[in-house]
Amino acid sequence: MKELTLREIQLGELQVLKKFAEICENNGFKYFIAYGTLIGAVRHKGFIPWDDDVDVAMPRADYNKLVTYCREHTSELAPFVLKHYSLDKNYIYPISRLCDTRYVIDYSDAADYGLGLFIDIYPYDGCGNSIDGAEKLYNKLNYIRACVTVAGNSHFIFSRTAFWRNIVKFPLYCFSKICGLNNLLKKLDEKAQEYEYNDSNFLYCIVWGGGTDIKHPTKKSFFDNIVYLEFEGCKFPAPAQFDEWLRNTYGDYMQLPPEEERIAHHYYKAYLKEKY
Repeated sequence: MKELTLREIQLGELQVLKKFAEICENNGFKYFIAYGTLIGAVRHKGFIPWDDDVDVAMPRADYNKLVTYCREHTSELAPFVLKHYSLDKNYIYPISRLCDTRYVIDYSDAADYGLGLFIDIYPYDGCGNSIDGAEKLYNKLNYIRACVTVAGNSHFIFSRTAFWRNIVKFPLYCFSKICGLNNLLKKLDEKAQEYEYNDSNFLYCIVWGGGTDIKHPTKKSFFDNIVYLEFEGCKFPAPAQFDEWLRNTYGDYMQLPPEEERIAHHYYKAYLKEKY
């Protein structure tokens, strides 16, 4: 199989995003483009030229409805499939991914679980009415998130860190293996929904342990109204207060990073299956 170029990966992921948007629009599920995808829409009207993924965010209630919908419509969604711990026991992440299984991903930091070209789907949970309370809830789940990370990416983590760091991580790895990754993901998901979304002034993607937004709980009011932004010739919803959201998270996001930092951040190669 011929390895896809970065641009071919982007265009394939665009088709996954279109399918995701179709599902959400047909069923009234609320979502937004987020993170690097939102920056790309604002700054480039498409992908950041060196970016290799698509990010969307959903309020928790809509996220849960999406998981249920994909569970009940698996056959008609093919070749698209939602990867979620409740749908695939081999899946290793606390967020979901909608995948196009006509592609094959060779992922260097995770075991193979049938991933195709994908978009990342981040659930946003309520986390109370103060920044301190939001950070306290997030920090309370640090240990579970750490166990999930080590269990799901052990060969990558242990091969790329110093020996003493591996010693520190080994007890987490043992504990995670005893508990079982799928059980840990379920527990993390349950704990993340401790607060009622509608009664909270602040939101987090509590289940996710990466990303700069961890330092900045999101005001729920950011998600109250939407605008549609151009992305690769299409229009997708974004929070109307996207500028404040992005500046709180990234600072001056309109400023291009140094040239040496303009690289993809995932560790995978992508291929189109031969029959396609």
